[in-house]
Amino acid sequence: KVKLALYEKAASKFNSNRAYNNIAAIKLQEGKTGEAKSALNKMSEKTASYYNNMGVVAVKQGDLAKGYEYFEVAQGAGSEVKYNMGTVKVKEGDYPTAVEMFGSNQTFNAALAKLLAGDVDGALSTANQVEEPDASVDYLKAIIGARQKNFDMIITNLKSSIEKDSAFRDRAKKDMEFRDYADDSNFQSVVK
Repeated sequence: KVKLALYEKAASKFNSNRAYNNIAAIKLQEGKTGEAKSALNKMSEKTASYYNNMGVVAVKQGDLAKGYEYFEVAQGAGSEVKYNMGTVKVKEGDYPTAVEMFGSNQTFNAALAKLLAGDVDGALSTANQVEEPDASVDYLKAIIGARQKNFDMIITNLKSSIEKDSAFRDRAKKDMEFRDYADDSNFQSVVK
């Protein structure tokens, strides 16, 4: 909130492109895509960072092709551009390319791409190295457990996921990844 207030003050006082870009980045983190796009549209100079953030806006609005076009133009904005291109490749189902684009990043998206590309062990290794694992990471690890037929891993990670975000309880009840365990009393006690 403090950063946002400072960026907004700098943007209004100095008409700063950098401040508008930083406002957009914060708004994207908050899930306020429209506000992020509005801040970006106030920039008088279109930098590589502008195109990277516009790509994120386009992807969040469901326009993968336009997002990828923006990312291609934004190549000078740093490693996050390639990472963002990887998220598009995951959504398009091109998992091997996504894995390549995520590189050595230890994130949920990188672990998911490895799992979808068939590298279960690599997915687990990456998921275990996520710095601040949220409910999604724990849930992914439960799915990895199901694919490895490791029931303890399923239960441990489902419990953790549901404790962090109760919405995963209903998701687990319907998830075909856990179909072989749906009648197990331990599984049922976790998702009830």
